[in-house]
Amino acid sequence: MPFISNAAIKIGVEEGYFQEQGIDVQPVLLKGTNETLALLATGEIDVGIPALNPGLYNAVAAGAAMRIVLPLTVHRVQDCTTVALMARQEDIDSGRLANPADWAGLKVMVTDAGPSSTGAYYLTQVLEPAGLRLSDLQLLKGEAAIHAEALRSGQVDMTYELEPWVTRATQGGGVGVLLPLEGYGHDLQASVIVFGERLMEDRDLGVRWATAYLKSVRQFALGPTARNVEIAADFTGLAPELVARLCWSITSTDGAINTESIMIHQNWLLSEGLIDRELAPEEFIDTGFAEEAVEILSK
Repeated sequence: MPFISNAAIKIGVEEGYFQEQGIDVQPVLLKGTNETLALLATGEIDVGIPALNPGLYNAVAAGAAMRIVLPLTVHRVQDCTTVALMARQEDIDSGRLANPADWAGLKVMVTDAGPSSTGAYYLTQVLEPAGLRLSDLQLLKGEAAIHAEALRSGQVDMTYELEPWVTRATQGGGVGVLLPLEGYGHDLQASVIVFGERLMEDRDLGVRWATAYLKSVRQFALGPTARNVEIAADFTGLAPELVARLCWSITSTDGAINTESIMIHQNWLLSEGLIDRELAPEEFIDTGFAEEAVEILSK
C-alpha cells in the first residue's frame, strides 16, 4: 500500500498539473527503495521516490547520474504523528515499555531494509540517551502489512510505522502509539524526489516536472480536503473515511530540502559501516530545479 505522502504525485496527475507542463506521468509501484534506485540507475524509470538509503549514496559515489532534487516527506513535530513506535495497548498502559533503558532484548520489527532502515536510525536516536545500542535489541524485518498482527500475536514487542499504517494499526484495536518519533530526527528529510540521468541532462524537462510537482504539493499541503481525500483514497485503496482521519505528512511547498538532516543521517550510515564514504551535498543534491520551478510559480 502506498504511503499517504506519495499521494502528492497522484494529485498532480489527477488535477492535470503534469499535463499542463506537457508531461505524461506513468506511475510505477515498486516494492521498495532498492528496486527504485536500481531502475533509476539503468534509466528504466526517470523519477524515483526513495527513502534515505545507503544504496542512494553508494550509487552516486560509484558514478550513477542521479540526484536528490526535491523534498517529499519531512518528519516534523505536529499535532498528530506520521511516524511512530507502536506497541500493544496493554504494554503501553502498564508502563512496561515507558523507559527505553528497559528495552534490551526486546523484539522490534522494522521494514525489510532492517539495520539500514529509517526505523533503525530512529531507534538509535531513542536508545543512545538510554545507554543502549541497536545491537541490544532483536531487530526483525517485515513488510508493514504484517506488523500489527505480529504485535497482537505477541511475536514482537514493538513495530516501526509510517502513515497510513499508524492509523490502520490503532483502528484495528489492541495496538497504540508508544512513542511518536518526529522529535528524534532533526526534522528528517525522510523521503525525496530523485531524478535519473534523463531529467538531469534535459534541464527544461526537469524544471517542468518540478513545477508540476510543486503545484501538486501545494494542494496536498491543504490536507484532507474533500478533493484530496478523494484522490488519496483512490491512490491508497483506503476508505475515504479513514483517509480523512490520517495524519497528513508535511512537505515543503517551496521545494526547500532539509540538507542538514540528510547529512546527519548520512553520518549515521557511515558510522554503521553502511556507506562507502561521506558525500558532500553538491555531489548528490541539486536544488536548481526547485529554485527555477518556484520562480515560475511565483509569476
